[in-house]
Amino acid sequence: MMQFLKFEIFYFALTCILFTLTGVLGEEGQCIWYGTCGQSDFGKDLPCRYDGPPKPLRNNKTVSDLKKICPELVSDEENEPLVCCDENQIENLVLNMRTPEALGFGRCPSCMSNFRKNFCQSTCSPKQSTFLKVISSEKNEDDKERVTGLQYFLSKRFSDGLFESCKNVEGLVPGSPLLELMCGMWGPDCTAQRWLDFMGTTPSAGGFAPFQILFNITEESSITVNGQTFSPMNEPTFKCSEAAYLGGYACSCRDCKDSCSTETLAFEVPEEKEPWRIGGQDGMIVLMSIIFFLLSLFITVAYVPHLHKTFCGFGEVLSPRRLGRLNPRGVTATGVDLGSLEEVEPLRSKQTNSSQHQMGDNIISSSSTTSSFSEGEMDKKVKANGTPKTQILDDISCFEKLGASAERTLESLFCWWGTFVASHPLPITLLALLISILLGLGLVFKFEVTTNPVDLWVSHSSKARQDMEYFNKHFGPFYRVEQIIITPSNNESFVAEVNKDGLANYTWGPVFRRDFLLEVLNLQRKVESLVVSKDGKNISLSDICLAPLAPENKACVIQSVFAYFHSFFSEGETSLPVEYLSHILDCTSNGYQFHCLAPYGGPLVPPAVAFGGFENNTLHTASALVITFPVNNYNSPELNEDALVWEEVFIDFMKNFSSPNMTVAFKAERSIQDELERGSHSDIITIATSYIIMVAYIAIALGEVNSCKTILIDSKISLGLAGVVIVLLSVVSSLGIFCFAGVPATLIIIEVIPFLVLAVGVDNIFILVQAYQRDERLPHETMQEQIGRVTGEVAPSMMLSSVSMSSCFFIGALTEMPAVKLFALYAGVALLINFLLQMTCFLGLFALDTIRQEDNRLDICCCVQASKKIKKTKASQSLLFKCFKNIYAPFLMKNSVRFVVLLAFLAWFCSSMAVIDKIDVGFDQDLSMPEDSYLLNYFKYLYQYLSVGPPVYFVITAGYNYSDVRLQNRLCALPSCRNDSLFFQIKGAAELSEKTYIAAEPASWLDDYLEYMKSDQCCFEQQNKTFCPSLAANDDDLDCESCARPHSRPAGSEFNHYLEYFLQDLPNEYCAKAGKAQFGSAVELIHGNNSYTRVGATHYMTYHTILKTSKDFYKALELSRYISDKLTEQIRTETADSDVRVLPYSIVHVFYEQYLTMWPDTLKSLGFSVSAIFVVTFLFLGLDFFSAAVVVMTIMMIIVNLMGMMYWWNISLNAVSLVNLVVAVGISVEFCSHLTRLFAISPAPTRIKRAQDALERIGSSILSGITLTDCGILVLAFAKSQIFQVFYFRMYVGIIAFGTLHSLIFLPVFLSIIGPPVNRQKMYDHIHLQDLPSEGRLAESVNM
Repeated sequence: MMQFLKFEIFYFALTCILFTLTGVLGEEGQCIWYGTCGQSDFGKDLPCRYDGPPKPLRNNKTVSDLKKICPELVSDEENEPLVCCDENQIENLVLNMRTPEALGFGRCPSCMSNFRKNFCQSTCSPKQSTFLKVISSEKNEDDKERVTGLQYFLSKRFSDGLFESCKNVEGLVPGSPLLELMCGMWGPDCTAQRWLDFMGTTPSAGGFAPFQILFNITEESSITVNGQTFSPMNEPTFKCSEAAYLGGYACSCRDCKDSCSTETLAFEVPEEKEPWRIGGQDGMIVLMSIIFFLLSLFITVAYVPHLHKTFCGFGEVLSPRRLGRLNPRGVTATGVDLGSLEEVEPLRSKQTNSSQHQMGDNIISSSSTTSSFSEGEMDKKVKANGTPKTQILDDISCFEKLGASAERTLESLFCWWGTFVASHPLPITLLALLISILLGLGLVFKFEVTTNPVDLWVSHSSKARQDMEYFNKHFGPFYRVEQIIITPSNNESFVAEVNKDGLANYTWGPVFRRDFLLEVLNLQRKVESLVVSKDGKNISLSDICLAPLAPENKACVIQSVFAYFHSFFSEGETSLPVEYLSHILDCTSNGYQFHCLAPYGGPLVPPAVAFGGFENNTLHTASALVITFPVNNYNSPELNEDALVWEEVFIDFMKNFSSPNMTVAFKAERSIQDELERGSHSDIITIATSYIIMVAYIAIALGEVNSCKTILIDSKISLGLAGVVIVLLSVVSSLGIFCFAGVPATLIIIEVIPFLVLAVGVDNIFILVQAYQRDERLPHETMQEQIGRVTGEVAPSMMLSSVSMSSCFFIGALTEMPAVKLFALYAGVALLINFLLQMTCFLGLFALDTIRQEDNRLDICCCVQASKKIKKTKASQSLLFKCFKNIYAPFLMKNSVRFVVLLAFLAWFCSSMAVIDKIDVGFDQDLSMPEDSYLLNYFKYLYQYLSVGPPVYFVITAGYNYSDVRLQNRLCALPSCRNDSLFFQIKGAAELSEKTYIAAEPASWLDDYLEYMKSDQCCFEQQNKTFCPSLAANDDDLDCESCARPHSRPAGSEFNHYLEYFLQDLPNEYCAKAGKAQFGSAVELIHGNNSYTRVGATHYMTYHTILKTSKDFYKALELSRYISDKLTEQIRTETADSDVRVLPYSIVHVFYEQYLTMWPDTLKSLGFSVSAIFVVTFLFLGLDFFSAAVVVMTIMMIIVNLMGMMYWWNISLNAVSLVNLVVAVGISVEFCSHLTRLFAISPAPTRIKRAQDALERIGSSILSGITLTDCGILVLAFAKSQIFQVFYFRMYVGIIAFGTLHSLIFLPVFLSIIGPPVNRQKMYDHIHLQDLPSEGRLAESVNM
């Protein structure tokens, strides 16, 4: 837009054309003028008045020229036609017709023919006196009379025909009619009368006619003025869809809608899918309502008969006598497995019924106590009594045998390892610490944090990123933008009188008050004068700004309202003309007028770039002003350093700027990255406070307090702090490993992974420590052996959760999104290291702390020993543990409670599923900013006042043969081009802008080049066949020859040769189509050997419509790709190079591509993660398919409900929330795996008893180890960063709360109904071990 420069072209041409409109009213059929008689006060030639008959034209060349331009005035038989113009006037007429032809009328032969008729008739018609009337004249110094005023009578039919044939001819700006330029201040409101009136206006009134011409348009066939009768000029006109001569072309679809074929007009856009509906209602809501109803009915039917009576599996402990009458599989008529003792009974050895029944009662009554010792301990007792380890029955499956064997092996290994570490705590701890520190040294040498948004969120294989890199490589990156949006403190509009087609009152927006404009102008000039020193040199805006006409014109492009006042401002002047409002109205209507051009030589196009807060193109009602400073941008970071330094000064200046009369919002190109980095540091205190709260809770809650006397001994503050340090060590080690590998970190990794590892690590710490605290040392068992035995019991569960989560993240790393991939890799390694450190470093520290406690030494001050040694005699149980065991677990297992729980969670799940598809996809950029960021105000203003969409480029990759005329027709928009060419396809898309997000037709370098070559005022070369500027050639400053091709197109090597001229030539008053300003960077020229030049990549630029929401941006990208694919398919039908394609590029595309596939990416990442958890859980739970399925189902419920919360809490789905969903999957494993494993290995006889047993043993540890520990995240609600508030605080609260509710309420109930059946091999071993007398005595001692 800014590249259309020096539009003196039009005004010069218009002056010359209007000069031909002179004449004097004479008698019927006579001339009214002939020849010229000097110049007017405006420097324009005035015609000599002549009342007489037309004169013969005898010069053969002149006759030939007249016949070409005015064929209706010269018949084929005439050699000496009678006309009212001399040879000099005809020569001027021919020359002056070239300018409107070059401006665009030449593309439309019908329009050009009608336009010529208007001036041919007025200039040379032998019957001038019938339609022209002289209204004023004067004598010159030679006493010759010359015309100074004229009245021109035109028929309405002709004027309407002329206007209709030309009104859609495109001007210099794509999509902007040429008549907007030729209609003066009326611009887009042009009519036939206004167009002619402007052409008849003198410079004193803002026009360019040599004298005043009054156009009188009438429908009458004759009109009488002061007794004289005139016949309005009524030459026939051609429609734009008609050829002007036999064998010629009609106007193309580009300039004439009536010429558009059905193929062109019927541009098809894929219809957006209608929302799924059932019976006129939202389909998902209806479906989930039906599912909820059916499942609720099923549950009710299954439960109601048993709510008031005992029933198998619903809580009754059946006597062995009744077991034989039970269904062998414990399945009721409703199909619900109610948890029968039958899963235990077949496993008993062939003993007497009485002993069998007695043993069954024993198991039932002591289910909660027998589980207090492990199968590994039982195995030891078996060996001690010489009894075989297992007795395999024929009906026990191979999976059950393998599972039981794997379980025993893991317990034995961890039991041995725990004993070994407890026996050698110091060397193991020091070795583990040393290895961790060595791994963490990578942070010292190669630590790097990626903050570039493209590197964070866009994969290298991303199509949008590849398109961006292709564009930057071939055309250079899009310019940097420094922008200010200003609103006045006084928001009151005002009414002022403006002269536009007569005086009229206009309501003006508050930004147009004179004082306010002058203050804004002062601000702009202060910004222009900013200077910064760098490496001993001064850098100002003029050193870095975009100057498209440099070196000829080094003025910067500055898009602001003051671009219109360049002709009024002298150096340093800050005043506005008296009629400044009229001037603004004039220039916003037609910015191409000479007095409206900006200092850099071009117009402010479109004018909306400088205004905001208006509607329906009424710019004069604007309530905001916009000042934009485009700055050069480069692929090399080193070349952008000057701009970065200046931008820093610009930001500091704007931050310190204040005025009582205005409010400003601003941004620099570097602003977003700066604020992202600042935001990561602004919440350090908040994040630290969160972690301190969690650490303090861990340190306090981990200890056991048996009495006030031993509080300083029993506390475990030092052990808790050591556990936290181990968590941090695992994170540091993970960072160090990847730093050694050269993999950069991200802010998300640094901010999130410590929380994730802390949640998992602390839970495992609580489980291990509390299991030891609740355990009683066996007779003749040492402390080291007890730690080993407890480790054997709980370590498999700890390993299950850690390995499951690590696998979840490693599989999640398969995603293409860099931020998610890096996070998953770092998290997976950190979790594995954390588990290894817990099994080494923490286990050793725990043994040392146990020795301290048993030695009666104080916590923290371990060198201080209490006066009296207190020996632990029995296991301790915390208040929370007792609440779970005696109150909560029995209450939850009641039939009525389980019924309510199932219905409640079913309703929750169905309601979440009903709204999942309604979660917003995207990321509002203001959420990434801190609450105190200046960019928040800028984003607010941008959303409120934005009036122009971002530019979009349709790039044709290298390999297309532009020198082939047939292939040119596939792209161009000239009358001889195809109606389905690339230009017309994009134009058709622009006609459906509300669907395609394409606002205007593209700027076509090829069309301008072909018109450039047709004009004999454009293409010139010197004698040595080198480029000659058209301005110098036309001014005779250089001796050059024309290289124009008026009757043919350039082809072959000639096409490429003259294309260089086109791209070097500046627009001027002779040649408006010169391409340097507009297309200098649109065409890539590749220079080969022997001075051979060929065309590489090229682009066609247009604009998106106004894009405000994330959906607008990614839908615009989606439709741009659809258009590009369609164009690619079409051009490949003509070219032999199958690699040629059309790709879309806009500076915003790369940031929004991820949202096109956000749902597939989300489902893929979550699917991979859940699948990994299923496999690992299946393996580590002893090939237990059912347990793995239960874990996965519960995790899926947590994730679905979390996503439901995202909808209700206005959390959009994007890369950040996807990371958190993956984190939720991982943490959910921690919530579910421990309880599920204990359920699977529980020896209790029914599912209800097994669920209750598991909940009693692990529920308090889950609540204290995960839920309460992570309550420190509540502090994040006070974070300054909105991304922390929305995506971390809200989602983490949901993760912890939902994980707790599902693991402590839903999962036990779910397991009690359809939990996995007991492993018969494990139960067989357990039952036979119970039959041993020694084990009976052991159980009795344990129950004491």
